[in-house]
Amino acid sequence: VGIFTLFKLIAFKDENTKQLAKDKLLQAYIELLKKLNSLGVAWLELDEPYLVYDLNQEDIALFEEFYKELLKHKGEVKILLQSYFGDLRDIYTKLLESDFDALGLDFVEGKESLNLIQKHGFANDKILFAGIVNGKNIYANDYAKSL
Repeated sequence: VGIFTLFKLIAFKDENTKQLAKDKLLQAYIELLKKLNSLGVAWLELDEPYLVYDLNQEDIALFEEFYKELLKHKGEVKILLQSYFGDLRDIYTKLLESDFDALGLDFVEGKESLNLIQKHGFANDKILFAGIVNGKNIYANDYAKSL
């Protein structure tokens, strides 16, 4: 799971604890990324399901703060930002300008995903991972319709 979603799901005792956790989490993710780099990992998928919720400016700033720093340490590792069970309408244009190598968009539950691409385009320097199978019940999926 990505650092933003993990941070948003933690219940903090107070602001001091929250700030300490923010710093520690960021350092842990940076260390993990460095380790994966040293092992020659080609791709890392970071799931950020919290991005499909209604985000305010504070949320967007926090996401950008985390990833601006974290992506400085990606080295040769390509990073896929994956979302699901909704669309990224509140942060899509920011993601197009980000240093992620790929974006995973949900085209089943993400009712605005296609509209976002039609309106804002898609970044030439990124790969699109298109979620076209209903993740809530993959066995009941109509593959002829999805494909």
